[in-house]
Amino acid sequence: MDRTGLAKIANIAEDDLPDPKFEDHKMPEPQAHGAGGPLWSRPVAGDWAEQHHRAQGPGVLLSATTSFGTPQPQGLVADHNRLTKVIQGDGKQTEEAAKTLAWWPAVSLTVGTESLVPMSALRTTLIEAVLSHLATGVQKGRSGMWLGTLRRDVVQIFDWYVQRKPDHTANFLGEICLDAHTRLNVDPETVGKIIRRSLHLDSKLGEKTIDALLDMALPSSAKPSES
Repeated sequence: MDRTGLAKIANIAEDDLPDPKFEDHKMPEPQAHGAGGPLWSRPVAGDWAEQHHRAQGPGVLLSATTSFGTPQPQGLVADHNRLTKVIQGDGKQTEEAAKTLAWWPAVSLTVGTESLVPMSALRTTLIEAVLSHLATGVQKGRSGMWLGTLRRDVVQIFDWYVQRKPDHTANFLGEICLDAHTRLNVDPETVGKIIRRSLHLDSKLGEKTIDALLDMALPSSAKPSES
């Protein structure tokens, strides 16, 4: 299939396909070339569509519209709205001026290598918190769902992180599943079930959003096996 077919199988607009002119365009290697350009087999196209959906889907799911009318991660929009209210609270700024003044402080909280909140360190800490919970259960001789659910505070940080870095969700969950398997011998499906159950109990995202997020972002090995 050509680019049109690839976009169709991925359920996205053709214009939203990665641009092959860029080195990191993340398109699958074509199996052939036709008059209209590169061609892919259906299995290769299907695999790529699944990977693309897993990587890009969370960003679409956890997006919101800023007061400027542009799409951004939910967390960034929430931070901007909150700072706008703080700035406007003294009554010295109009709403439009407050929006403008609040934008870059909101961005600086979580965006960029010099962000006020060290997001990379937070990610590592969150991963280690999940693994520590699993390790405690393993040391006590527990297995499967008897490993228990994550602490509410850990779920709260999970919510906060994925709302601001939704496009990192798949890699983040994949690393947890891989480390749990290699370091603790806990299978990915068990990890996926524990994360899902924990979020259902304490996440503020809502069950439908949680299920949609995990269905997209968890590696296939961490999803419930079909009976």
